[in-house]
Amino acid sequence: QDTLFMNSDGTTIPFPGDGADWPDFNDYDDFLKYADSLSFPLKMLGISPVIDSVYFAKDALGQLYISTNFSGGFELADSSGAFTKLAFDADSSVIYSLITVRENSKYLRKLIKSEELGAKDSWTILSIPETNSRFEFLETDDKTAGSIIVADSNTVYLSSDFGMNFSEIFLSEDFITGLYK
Repeated sequence: QDTLFMNSDGTTIPFPGDGADWPDFNDYDDFLKYADSLSFPLKMLGISPVIDSVYFAKDALGQLYISTNFSGGFELADSSGAFTKLAFDADSSVIYSLITVRENSKYLRKLIKSEELGAKDSWTILSIPETNSRFEFLETDDKTAGSIIVADSNTVYLSSDFGMNFSEIFLSEDFITGLYK
């Protein structure tokens, strides 16, 4: 049974699990605003772009949760760090995330990947260029499988082999404030 509720014209109604019955949303962000505005203990992080019943959320500590039944029955998928964003690869089963972890009294960034649609115990750490603590931005190319872009405040790196190797593609004297597709 779906447990997510939403506000529809001032009335709280169950959010239907069948996508055909969903209200119209202008965009994905509009849906996330609805989901985030609910009395729901988890913050929505994303929905699989290929399987619309697979939802991802995080708790107050940033731990990742997954539901394969729309918003019902979330289970812990990974607790290795604080998740900030999910990036879905063009290969429908691969997901990336930059997470924040605490090691030796320092907070560091790590790039992790799941090749099993975010399933529990499927996340592995990838080696990223430079220092683990500087990366702020992560994007994928939704048309090219294995293409990942990561950036810190001055440098942008590209991998075209699912994060196995990275090449510097841009260096700026100015601050990079985001990656946009």
